[in-house]
Amino acid sequence: MSAKRSLILPFLLLFSLYLPGQQPLLFERLIGESIYAYPLRPDQQLRLAAYAELRGQYDSQHECLTLPFAGLGSLSFYKGNCLLKTADRQVFHMNRGVKMSNDVSAFILALDDILDKVLLLGNPSVPSAHLRFVDEHLARKNIEPYDKLYLRHMLLRFGRYDSVQRVVEFYSDWLPGHYLASSGADATPVVTTPMKIRLDEKVLRGYFIWAGGTVYVEDVAYKTPYASSEVYSYNVSAFKLFAQKLFVQSVQYLVAEEGDRLKPEGISLAQQADTLGASFDFAAAPAVSAAPAPAEIQQPVLYSQYHWIPMMLGLLRARDINIGDSDVICYFTKEPFFDELYAQMTVKERAKADAYLRRE
Repeated sequence: MSAKRSLILPFLLLFSLYLPGQQPLLFERLIGESIYAYPLRPDQQLRLAAYAELRGQYDSQHECLTLPFAGLGSLSFYKGNCLLKTADRQVFHMNRGVKMSNDVSAFILALDDILDKVLLLGNPSVPSAHLRFVDEHLARKNIEPYDKLYLRHMLLRFGRYDSVQRVVEFYSDWLPGHYLASSGADATPVVTTPMKIRLDEKVLRGYFIWAGGTVYVEDVAYKTPYASSEVYSYNVSAFKLFAQKLFVQSVQYLVAEEGDRLKPEGISLAQQADTLGASFDFAAAPAVSAAPAPAEIQQPVLYSQYHWIPMMLGLLRARDINIGDSDVICYFTKEPFFDELYAQMTVKERAKADAYLRRE
């Protein structure tokens, strides 16, 4: 969270309590009145809403919500219309409340082209019923926006949809077997603590299979097309820890797969690592990554054998996770790529990793 947001948000929330008919969740309300006011597909609306919560910039003077997509373009929502600008300088326009037309179809296709080139914003190839179910029943869960995008990806890419029971389930051991933490006879799955996710029409549940623990998130109790993470209760906090545990254990696999998917697009490592990096900036400041790569770190050759390492480090830093922490670095120290990983860590990350290695 930016310093400006942390200072202004308490006063804005307090002020909004005295305005009749207004909800105190300002970002959620802004996202709902901007993104959901246009005839975009529901899957686009959910991805844009979560991305807006992560990277959106709001200009109160012009009443404009802008979503920057690194060097791929930008999407701006004004009071009466929205503009999509692409990297090749094309501009697509859509008025608020407009019905489907050729111009709207062109807008939607151009937007798809951008989303497909952004880390975790592409749509996996799944049946439409599976896609609709996940998007519909994740939208009103007030979990963190990155967790929402990450879990959406896992439930779509690796989850299994039961159209009769109306449920999507994901087990960590369903990750493809060729993605292993090491090679040879002692190879083990990337996710070493078995975990399960179950999404039905009412509840999103997470299970620690060995420990027998369960965490859950229900839809928010009020009417909204998209629930933000501005306010949440103890049960959502518990689910956040579950999602972080799953993320830490599977991030190595996730970024390797997404890196391979994005490779044909010719998108730079900096763009891939940065797109989901910053928090919602309520002030109209230029977008800056929350975790810029330190100047002293040498980036590897584009799409080398370990092209996924900078992306993984960028995602961990964006979530304030120090890879050198003992409960994180333990998954990497015995891997053949550890020296390459260590070379790209910051001084603080290396210090924590060194402390862990001395204890081992």
